[in-house]
Amino acid sequence: MTSTLRNDYDHLFKVLCIGDTATGKSALVARYTEDVFDKHHNSTIGVDFKIKTIERDGKVVKLQIWDTAGQERFRAITTSYYRGADGVLIVYDVTNPESLENIATGWINEVRNYASREPKILLLGNKSDLKGKMSDAEKERVHLLAAEIRERLGNDGVVEVLETSAKTGANVERAFNGIVDHMVEAVRCKLAKAKAAQEHGERLRGKALSIFSSEARRCESSWCCGLM
Repeated sequence: MTSTLRNDYDHLFKVLCIGDTATGKSALVARYTEDVFDKHHNSTIGVDFKIKTIERDGKVVKLQIWDTAGQERFRAITTSYYRGADGVLIVYDVTNPESLENIATGWINEVRNYASREPKILLLGNKSDLKGKMSDAEKERVHLLAAEIRERLGNDGVVEVLETSAKTGANVERAFNGIVDHMVEAVRCKLAKAKAAQEHGERLRGKALSIFSSEARRCESSWCCGLM
């Protein structure tokens, strides 16, 4: 997490977008940053990069959004981008349960292994606009699997599971703004803890000085009395 004193923004966050190929990661980023949707978008090669500046609770937040390729052959390149990430969006396809299962068996392990911090994590089920073509049984399977994976991940930093549609824009802004709120709150907590630790240290030092002063006075008194 990075907090800054520059005039153009109050917080600078690095957000990583990961997940299986063809889950719509690039489409989600494009919808959020440019409010566009291109159904013919080509697969990302390596890593793409976007910047978005927003205001949340009176603070200007600048996001560096790193859109990574999902193909295995790019994994050696993309893993280096985990370092310094404040937030991670793990995207799956709601019509493809395998892409959801791969979060628990693969993607979350990459976050654990390569992220240098403890980023906030959102699980995003993209392509919710296609759920109308799914049977009730298929919908129920995805719903139960998402709940199961959320429980299996436990306290790995997952703050929410949300379904989105890059095509219609449903919940896209909510998802990104939600992770921003969690990252801002993490900064507040970090600063509050640092301040509390500093104040606690000052109290301890003050107490130590007070004790030292009392001991010094007693020593001085004894020394004086000893001379009399």
